[in-house]
Amino acid sequence: MIAVRVTMIIHRGKRDEAVRLLRERDKLLEKEGVPKAARMYVRKVASAGSPEIIREYEFKNFAEYEAAWAKRMKPTEDSKRWAAQFDSLVAPGSMGYEIYEIVES
Repeated sequence: MIAVRVTMIIHRGKRDEAVRLLRERDKLLEKEGVPKAARMYVRKVASAGSPEIIREYEFKNFAEYEAAWAKRMKPTEDSKRWAAQFDSLVAPGSMGYEIYEIVES
């Protein structure tokens, strides 16, 4: 199994709007044939005063992950409109992507 963790710092006061838009994004991704996030966490970073959103995606194997990623690299017009709304909520340079291979549970 492959787990992908996407992290981002959200500007102060924009948490609820970001969560709402990410839920909308899940619906768009499902229409495009891409799995939605398996989990979403909000972590309060005390020193920064801004929340960090962590989203986790799960895939059966690397081939499934790569197929989903290829679809995301060809965004639909709806996805482009979504990104235009969401990008202003994320602190510049704060996006992170980690890919894990789960070898035992």
